[in-house]
Amino acid sequence: MEWFDDTSSSSSDEVAQVIIDEIQEQKQFIAQMYSQPEPKRVVHHRHYVYRDREAAHLCLMQDYFNDNPTYGPIFFRRRFRMQKELVLHIVDAVQDEDTYFQMSYDARGRNSLTPLQKCTVAIRQLAFGVSADTFDEYLKIADTTGRLCLKKFCKAVIQAYAANVVGSNNDINILNQSPLFSDVLDGTAALVIFEANRRYYQMSYYLCDSIYPEWRCFVKSPPMVINPKEERFKKMQESAWKDVECAFGVLQARWGIIRSLARGWYVEYLKDIMMCCIILRNMIIENEGERATHWRDDDTGHVASSSDSTESVRATPVCFEQYVHRDALLRDRHMHAQLQNDLIEHVWARFEPLGSE
Repeated sequence: MEWFDDTSSSSSDEVAQVIIDEIQEQKQFIAQMYSQPEPKRVVHHRHYVYRDREAAHLCLMQDYFNDNPTYGPIFFRRRFRMQKELVLHIVDAVQDEDTYFQMSYDARGRNSLTPLQKCTVAIRQLAFGVSADTFDEYLKIADTTGRLCLKKFCKAVIQAYAANVVGSNNDINILNQSPLFSDVLDGTAALVIFEANRRYYQMSYYLCDSIYPEWRCFVKSPPMVINPKEERFKKMQESAWKDVECAFGVLQARWGIIRSLARGWYVEYLKDIMMCCIILRNMIIENEGERATHWRDDDTGHVASSSDSTESVRATPVCFEQYVHRDALLRDRHMHAQLQNDLIEHVWARFEPLGSE
């Protein structure tokens, strides 16, 4: 009689059945997963605000720019910080520098904001130091657009006027770079050409006190006055130096954006704002002359003072050998003494002696 062991076959069937059941469960799980509807995505729609910018432009023209405006020259100068003809000149210049300020059309064929609207919102932010949202109701310009106008306006003004309206050595040059002489050594600084005592110089200088080193770029008053020439020079040098110390206060008096909290996140943006304010101030002085020295903001007690602009051209970048050479010229003690002596003689020849006052 033969005996058959069926235990191995039965165990194989059980294993096969377990595998089949597992496959069926996986199929059911996958089917359920794909049969469930996808969750709905939340779509955030922008809230559209219709702004009648065409009517706002007409209102702006009637208020300030028409032949018989609602607000006359006194109101205009106080609110724009300059005279009308200068504002119009700047508007034309920024249009040439940046197409953003030129007239265009939106996707629906409507006229864009006019150059006057964009420049006005930028100038008002510089003048009063408030957010762009403040002017939405009047100029019909949204906050984000107003901030963009300010950013592009500052860059356009710098590009249009920085090469010609350099300003005094002690506001633009000091405020524009850090460390102080980086662009001088690189050969990218403004090349200021001036004459003193019938000798020509091609490097700007800074008025300072006795704690600074005897470098060519520093002009100090003589530590001990031994003759009337040095006495006259000491008096005028210290007077001009005090004016320079007040330069930042002068900018704050005219441009509220400087005396208020910084609204920009980036250093380059803040530098553009500062540079733009300095350039505009120098343009106002050139346009108004002595009248600009009597500027007073209604909200402050600050009074501005003027300074002469300096004719300059841009130097070309230099190689390393020239960099080292410029550094040596910058620290030249002999040239420091020569420049000081020439300025003493220049001041004495140009102005009357102290005894004639």
